[in-house]
Amino acid sequence: MKINILSSHLIEDLEIESINVIELDTDITQIEEWDSLNTLVLINFVKANFDVDLTVEDIGESFKLSDLITHVEKNSKHKIN
Repeated sequence: MKINILSSHLIEDLEIESINVIELDTDITQIEEWDSLNTLVLINFVKANFDVDLTVEDIGESFKLSDLITHVEKNSKHKIN
């Protein structure tokens, strides 16, 4: 999956309106719309799209798009470029 497609899907699934693009260094947890429900949506998104488990502890208080990509690539055969 391409990074720009991943970014678009995340923006749509997380219902983000405050930004148009999630960059590699964007801390997802600091996005204006971020809340505990979005944590669950992100966990479900990763499981549904990449068949990778992501936990609340993985996300923590800071979780950049680059962290998400590293987690997915480390735990699956998917490559995000």
